Amino acid sequence: MEIFDIFKRKRKDEEIVRQQPVADSNGRLLPSTVLKDRYRILRVLGQGGCGISYAATDVRNGVTVAVKEFYPKEFCDRDYVTGSVLSGHNNRRERINEIKRKFIKEAKMLETFQHPNIVRSFDVFEENDTAYYVMDYIEGISLSEKIRRDGTLDLETSLWYLKEIGAGLEYIHSRMINHLDIK
Repeated sequence: MEIFDIFKRKRKDEEIVRQQPVADSNGRLLPSTVLKDRYRILRVLGQGGCGISYAATDVRNGVTVAVKEFYPKEFCDRDYVTGSVLSGHNNRRERINEIKRKFIKEAKMLETFQHPNIVRSFDVFEENDTAYYVMDYIEGISLSEKIRRDGTLDLETSLWYLKEIGAGLEYIHSRMINHLDIK
């Protein structure tokens, strides 16, 4: 019996059989992948150094949500069939787990925020040997994309955006938190 046959039989016994890959060659989860038996991935919204953001459907109520996945691409890889994040060497794994704990802590803190200029987060979980948090999905484009598309903003519009961003930052700072990733 070949090793693949043993692996396949073990997987069937554990009822974790997946016929198709659940991730692409860049480590991003494919559409239709389901997380937490609840969130069905629709598409990738963006990918940065420490994570991937997805649009997903909450299968319980049909609402579109945003899911942020902890995936530090410089230090990890993904098993394309199971979706599990692989962190390689033990010394690397310790550092990644430390950063993942901070990601989870940040996500749980975000759940406590209630401000109109800060996206609402409402679920945090671990799966695939990584962590995720779920937020309201806000339709539209980012401010940077708007500027790329439309060009320089007029003064009145610029001041409005600054006021709104400032109000959100003021709320965060009033809770003794510094936001270190403003885009």
